Amino acid sequence: MSSIFNTDDIKLIAAFVEGRNQLLTSDQARLETTGIISQVITKTGEVAATMYLQSKPRTAVIKTESKYTSQLEENLLAQNFVLMGESKKAGYLEYHQYDTPLGYKVWYTEPALLWKKWWPTERFQNKRRFNMNILVQIKGSWYPVQNIVIDAGTFVIKTLVGQIRISSHEQLLWLSQIPVEDISVATGHEDAWSRSPEVWKESIKQDLPKMPLTSTVDVNVPAPPAAQAQVKELERKLYKQQRATIVAEQRAVSAEHKLALLQKQLRKKELEAN
Repeated sequence: MSSIFNTDDIKLIAAFVEGRNQLLTSDQARLETTGIISQVITKTGEVAATMYLQSKPRTAVIKTESKYTSQLEENLLAQNFVLMGESKKAGYLEYHQYDTPLGYKVWYTEPALLWKKWWPTERFQNKRRFNMNILVQIKGSWYPVQNIVIDAGTFVIKTLVGQIRISSHEQLLWLSQIPVEDISVATGHEDAWSRSPEVWKESIKQDLPKMPLTSTVDVNVPAPPAAQAQVKELERKLYKQQRATIVAEQRAVSAEHKLALLQKQLRKKELEAN
């Protein structure tokens, strides 16, 4: 059963994005949840955001001009929501949340940004291996990018099971890998490799180098507890900084997407006026 209690705006927004079935209030807003829909409603009665909890993918729409817009967007991006564009509800933007393999962050952008992140690492890769830095979705599964060819404004993204042809002005879903060591430190789970889709993991395994057997036994002297604690704390801080950088990059992408939407609206109005 839901409980009603007072909280501050930060906790209220976090509860909304996480989809908690709670009734919360702050001095300026309240969170109302019916079981299938959750809403952030301001003191003046304005609906700042709505979450459709049972939609697939889970969908949130947020008001473009609200005191909570920036805070809502930051929390949504941190929880693997991506900006899809304008909502059917005028004055609102629509965000979708996607499940991703452990160790990856989801993006929804024009293909040029995917290429910019893929190319610097790809050109130094062993060509017998797949570059696991960037994954794209085909037939509901994620696959590593083998190659990207750009031809007259069209991007051809090649994978193990097929290819995607997409215009430079279209948007697509893709994943970028977060450093493996940071994921294992921050979550206590296995790295992204061990949780990767089986469809292509087995083919990549065949190219892994064989480790030679050895008759020697290495004895590792453990570091003092105080030093271990310091290392763990530094690793957590590094992971937090990297996550903040990713969110900042996504906010920049969202800002560009919003600008493109506004320019589209202006062109539409100009055409209607003429």
